[in-house]
Amino acid sequence: AYYRKLGFFQAKVGRTIDVLPHPFDDSLEWVKITYVIDEGVRYRIADIRFFGNTQFPVEELLEKVELKPGDYFNQDKVQLAIRKLQDKYGAHGYVFADVEVDPRFRESPGQLDLVFNIKEGSQYRVGRIDVRVKGDFPHTKVTTVLNRMSLAPGDIADVREMRASEVRLRRSQLFEVDMARGIQPKIVYSPPDLEDIGPRQEKAVAERPQTPDREFRGQNPPRYRTAEKPPVAAPSDSASSPTGERIVRGQYTPGGGAAIPTPPWLQPSSRQSQTAQTPSQAYPTNRSASSSGADRPTYVESSGVVPADGTGYASTDDPGVVQTAIIPGEVPPFMRDVAPGPEPPANTAPFYGPQTAPYDPTTGYTGEQLADPLLDLPMEAIVQEARTGRLMFSIGVNSDSGLIGTALIEEQNFDITRWPRSFREIVNGTAWRGAGQRFRLEAMPGTQLQRYLVSFQEPYLFDRNVSLSLKGYYYDRGYSEWFEQRIGGDIGFGYQFTHDLSGTISYRGANVAISDPVETYWGVPPDIQAAVGDNALHGFEVGLVHDTRDSTFLPTQGHLFQASFEQVIGSYSYPRFDISMKRFFMLRERPDGSGRHVLGLSGRFAWTGDDTPVYDRYFAGGFTNLRGFRYRGASPRQYGEVVGGNTLVLASAEYMFPITADDLVRGVVFVDTGTVEPSLDNWTDTYRVAPGFGLRIIIPAMGPAPIALDFAFPVSENPGDENQVFSFFVGFLR
Repeated sequence: AYYRKLGFFQAKVGRTIDVLPHPFDDSLEWVKITYVIDEGVRYRIADIRFFGNTQFPVEELLEKVELKPGDYFNQDKVQLAIRKLQDKYGAHGYVFADVEVDPRFRESPGQLDLVFNIKEGSQYRVGRIDVRVKGDFPHTKVTTVLNRMSLAPGDIADVREMRASEVRLRRSQLFEVDMARGIQPKIVYSPPDLEDIGPRQEKAVAERPQTPDREFRGQNPPRYRTAEKPPVAAPSDSASSPTGERIVRGQYTPGGGAAIPTPPWLQPSSRQSQTAQTPSQAYPTNRSASSSGADRPTYVESSGVVPADGTGYASTDDPGVVQTAIIPGEVPPFMRDVAPGPEPPANTAPFYGPQTAPYDPTTGYTGEQLADPLLDLPMEAIVQEARTGRLMFSIGVNSDSGLIGTALIEEQNFDITRWPRSFREIVNGTAWRGAGQRFRLEAMPGTQLQRYLVSFQEPYLFDRNVSLSLKGYYYDRGYSEWFEQRIGGDIGFGYQFTHDLSGTISYRGANVAISDPVETYWGVPPDIQAAVGDNALHGFEVGLVHDTRDSTFLPTQGHLFQASFEQVIGSYSYPRFDISMKRFFMLRERPDGSGRHVLGLSGRFAWTGDDTPVYDRYFAGGFTNLRGFRYRGASPRQYGEVVGGNTLVLASAEYMFPITADDLVRGVVFVDTGTVEPSLDNWTDTYRVAPGFGLRIIIPAMGPAPIALDFAFPVSENPGDENQVFSFFVGFLR
């Protein structure tokens, strides 16, 4: 199999066994096994051909195939080409397109043609979308799931958007994700029953009356449990909804009802509407990558060239493979069903399909071909509710914050409108839950840090693409240089241009009190002395975020880009600019999707104005930005005391790999680099570098955030820097 994957189709492997006496014990014998390999000729690809394609020309399909005529055959690249071709069709509604590869040997030794047989199938648009929520006491609303999907009824069915929607559902932290057990949010679909489709699809599947739902506080319970096949029309079984179900996110039902507004990205675009109405053009099925009509290959019979197991070729040792003799000089069997036609004129496109006019290179096709209407594809989103709430009381030690206690109430699937109607709803956990909002109430007293906070986030305000965030806090911290106390709050609004791209505007206001400044031999550092007392802070910020990560805490794919500009007024006036990028590459995984090896790269540049006070400057050192140094221990100093800088430059690389089979313990190796300086002048002279290693430990009872234990060793540092080899953190990652 290994040799055949690389194009050695005639490779033979034999072995010889020799029995040798044991050198020290006459009662024992050694066995020597020698493998004899006859590789044979390695086959190159002479030509690449496509059959059955009517929607895309050969030139577009060839772009999805990495192999080119003259390359050696490689099964991995062939399988990759199959996936890319299926994705190309699937992105245009041909979600059941089937692509098979048939290597055909030529008479010339070591030459074969790579033949892609394509069964395009029908083109589909999104029909009805059902939601099935699993759990002991299901409480998640339908819109909580639909808001995170980039598909809506009427859209062209796109497999890429289906996968992207599944990623967003996983990333939401609302639903169970366990790759090892095969539990994760998924979108399932199957073609409509043939008896439901008329000759010309005059009546779409989703336009038939559908089963009304019995609603449970906004959630429609599943109507079928035994199979992952979305249902078609069925008699009504609901006594509580005699007129049919309501419209959810633009879904049509004859029963009527009030429509929930559909965000812009879920509204069918003009391009999609044109796609549904534009007649399809049939592309020639007898064109290839390199050969012309005057140079048609002839084929010979050879063992092991007919696909038998879906791998692209059959095993040469498989006696069950029936070969068809291909007589040299004759048209091979796989081309006999192709109707002969005239060759296209030189330097022009060929004729396209039946009932179309010849191609005019100046005006395009002048004829029209009647296209069948799109078929409706019912879908179902299946999710299993995860543990989204936490009530926690704890005492711990943090390498950046000292001894701290925590009293925490947190809910990731909060619903501020679902007040309990009975004590039972409080006990079973359905009260105040289900809308995908986030609520956090936290009290954190400690020796160096005290924080009391309440926050609320609504990612889809009124089921629109607008988000709202509110936060109020009281905070004080004793630094070695001064004592700081803050009381204030934030309010922010966001707008989602797409599911991954959003813009934000926000305001933060606080009173910052600085007291107890440090006394040095030369007195209080001037930058600290200038901030002593009460300071008013009012910041107005605009930002842009592009987030394609598959997880917030332990991402394995995607990227996070953030850019923001803030103007601060109050006791001090200064601008702030911050831009950062994180990129994650999945290098390998187990067949079930677990055990992922991930390479993460990150970089950040931030700058603040010269009038920035010490309490709003940048600092380096500690787990969150530069491991290997104490918290704030790699920052500019004044009179020997840390006062921070106006320019921050950071870069990091981290490789994460699994240690245990259940992925609860992972290892990391990393290198952190960066610096903080008063300005950009000569920042390279003070650049710090610290490689290291660590562990990520997930305790399910504590939620998805891992415990991080890291060891870092500075190899480039500045005089006065404070080193710290070991650091640990709980609650979030860098």
